[in-house]
Amino acid sequence: MSDNSSIEWTGKTWNFLIGCDKVSAGCKNCYAIHTAWIRLHNPLMAGIFDGTVEKTASGARNWTGQINVIEDRMLLPFSWKKPDFVFVNSMSDLFHESVPDAVLDRAFAVMALTDHTYQVLTKRAKRMEAYFAKPCTIANIMHEMDKVLFGKKSGAILKKAFHAKAQMLEGGAIPNVWLGVSVEDQKAADARIPHLLRTPAAVRFLSCEPLLGPVDVSRWLKIDWQCSGCRGYFGGDYNEACPDCGRTGYWCGSHKFNARKMPEGRLFPYQAGIAIDWVICGGESGPGARPMHPDWARTLRDQCAAAGVDFFFKQWGNWAERDFRAARRKHTFTAHPGQAYCDMYNVGKKVAGRRLDGVEHNAMPAAYHIKSATA
Repeated sequence: MSDNSSIEWTGKTWNFLIGCDKVSAGCKNCYAIHTAWIRLHNPLMAGIFDGTVEKTASGARNWTGQINVIEDRMLLPFSWKKPDFVFVNSMSDLFHESVPDAVLDRAFAVMALTDHTYQVLTKRAKRMEAYFAKPCTIANIMHEMDKVLFGKKSGAILKKAFHAKAQMLEGGAIPNVWLGVSVEDQKAADARIPHLLRTPAAVRFLSCEPLLGPVDVSRWLKIDWQCSGCRGYFGGDYNEACPDCGRTGYWCGSHKFNARKMPEGRLFPYQAGIAIDWVICGGESGPGARPMHPDWARTLRDQCAAAGVDFFFKQWGNWAERDFRAARRKHTFTAHPGQAYCDMYNVGKKVAGRRLDGVEHNAMPAAYHIKSATA
């Protein structure tokens, strides 16, 4: 398997896990299933993919739920000498229920010891939060770091370990690890983003791909308040009652972040700027791809611009607003509040491109690992 990635927002993929199962609407046309099926029938790769995919009674291909751990790929990042962005497990979900905590501990130890920026993306945000909330997690990761370090004499790696451990002990976050959740619609946003915000991370991001409906994430892009009752996060002006649970007097103001001075008794410990740092947006590609309305992408772009959050438009997918005289199918979006009438044409990913209103959006957060490694 090639480690170099064609994904626009990363440099390499690190696949030491193979296998998954579907959990939401965004999984319907999972590209990784088809990749796994093809590689299962390649004699050179069959063992790695064995048992992870199947053909159902209807003839469709699907995951079985089995996860294969490829042990000899766990230390692969040490062989990449030039620092790069690394997408962790494009062929699985790191926080799948069948992945043991011990595998997570070792994976994060490798991340902490190598000079790359790791991008971890999950649909299982609840387990991600629970894993990092365990009192033993940071100690277990450090223990795995010591095991990996055994026999390595590199002064640079030892220095990296020292800095990583110091920062983990201070805030629980591994300095070169970005954590993100997939958000295909508002239901997914509401369910997953709060777990992400309660998880320590150097950078928190959203992958709104495939975007299947309008999504409002503005309350999580710039956080001014947290309700200490229901733990919801919000941006904007102070309100007496929590918009989610309706409780009054439960607000926790992040005054260090937003520089506000509130009446005595209103302030609980500040949130220190916890918010979403980066948003990726994209339409679906591949067989059976579903169209993305342009207004859904524009709304996300505008929300990010208003909050000063980095926005990356990855692709239109198979569908475009113009037919380019090459359309295989047409889909009409009807007009309703917040969405205009629109015809979309299935022209293929390459023809559709990745310009939104004529502009490429490639913004990304700074590479924190480069700063920390040279500090």
